[in-house]
Amino acid sequence: QGTSINVVDFKGEQKYPFAYGNSTTSSSCTEEQARNCDKGCIDFVMEKIAVCDRQTDARELKAKGARGVIYRVSNNDSPRLNPIPVANLDDTNYQSLISYITSTPNPVGCILQSETVKDFNAPIVASFSSRGPNTIVSDILKPDITAPGVSIFAAYSPVAATAIGENVDNYFLSGTSMSCPHVAGVAAYVKTLRPDWSPSAIKSAIMTTAWGMNASGNI
Repeated sequence: QGTSINVVDFKGEQKYPFAYGNSTTSSSCTEEQARNCDKGCIDFVMEKIAVCDRQTDARELKAKGARGVIYRVSNNDSPRLNPIPVANLDDTNYQSLISYITSTPNPVGCILQSETVKDFNAPIVASFSSRGPNTIVSDILKPDITAPGVSIFAAYSPVAATAIGENVDNYFLSGTSMSCPHVAGVAAYVKTLRPDWSPSAIKSAIMTTAWGMNASGNI
């Protein structure tokens, strides 16, 4: 089981052969490059599911005829849209897959459409976010406040191509650029109620009135 944002799946759960390592390349690429699915090192993935030791551009795999791709990811909390079905596996699940591939004469599999699964550890600070306390001075606690910033369905420039190679008005995005607007909206609301407050006062109000949350709701 992995994470992804798949709007399409393999119809009827049709299974396809896995392509991994040297079985994917005819070039002079090394075994490591082939396992990483490095650019220029993928040749034999037509009608197969590519298996890659790290995340790459799925558009190249699609151009080579791959029906899907499975990536190993160390931080599995920021899925993104791709032009073909994708599954992101953590190290444990990925190693189980590799064991199956290397021990089976003709390994096959499929990637299903994404389903929402309740995460009982949520909410947590995203892997790419700054988190405290400071490693040098433990009295420094940052960030001051956090807000949703992972897989946010946001406005997107129609002139910029997405990871799926299309121009769209909305797209799933992650990062500080998604978290900041949430806090900015709160700050703007406070400003309408207290127009004479300074930025520091608004920041203090946001910090001192925030509350913790868990997967069941507010603590």
